[in-house]
Amino acid sequence: MIIQMKQAGWGVLLAALLTACTSESTDAPEGQAQSWHVSIPVDVTATRSVYSPDGGATLKSKWNDAQTVLAYNGETKVGDLTAAGNASGGSTTITGEISGTYTAGSSTLTLYSPSKDTDYTTQDGTVDGTNGISSKDYVTATVGVTAVDGSSGLLSTGNATFQRRQSFTKFTFSEAVHQVVISADGMNDITVTTASGNTTEFYVALPLEGAKLYTFVGTTDASVAYYGQKNGTLTYGKYYTASVDMLKELDVTASVSSWGDGGALPGEDLIY
Repeated sequence: MIIQMKQAGWGVLLAALLTACTSESTDAPEGQAQSWHVSIPVDVTATRSVYSPDGGATLKSKWNDAQTVLAYNGETKVGDLTAAGNASGGSTTITGEISGTYTAGSSTLTLYSPSKDTDYTTQDGTVDGTNGISSKDYVTATVGVTAVDGSSGLLSTGNATFQRRQSFTKFTFSEAVHQVVISADGMNDITVTTASGNTTEFYVALPLEGAKLYTFVGTTDASVAYYGQKNGTLTYGKYYTASVDMLKELDVTASVSSWGDGGALPGEDLIY
């Protein structure tokens, strides 16, 4: 009789615990891991570069339709999001699902588009070509979590203001070449190859900030080599123009000149 009463008591206790767990899971309070739907407003900001109709004096921006945006919580990827297209540039909305545990007022998300990792090593010297600077336009933003509603699965954040992780320069070389290899301390060599023929104009995305000496080795489609150097002082998110004297001699120190912030050709803020 006593044993039966103990078993009944444990049964009641177990049922109560199961009921409590079920209720807690349904409510999914703040701080509990689950899947969350996010709709992140984006301020007028830097996104993908497009060629300007004014002849290339500036670069403008736009969001591609369903442009990829990756969400990270610290170093952990928590979701694949997409941005609504905005062909005229400016604001948009990023939506999708993320996982993880978040607390309003203290948690943050870091957003990367089109990817977290960057690769500038091969480019084609164009704006919108297959490997043009538009494909090298990497941006990032950090947003704070402002509200967590476990019952609806909605997570709210502040507005995202994206920043570029590179600058862009339109180089005009004194000699027409088919390929240019650009080197500088602190970055992997960038090989810029035209789709066909020789040209003097190359659009290039550069991942360095501050003052650097850049070396250019150009080769024509007939394998004639030219060399140039230029001091650049660059700031992320700006568009520059620069002329580079290309000579056949290896020692081109005498031809070095400057471009970028504080140089002969100041950087222009991008137009949105």
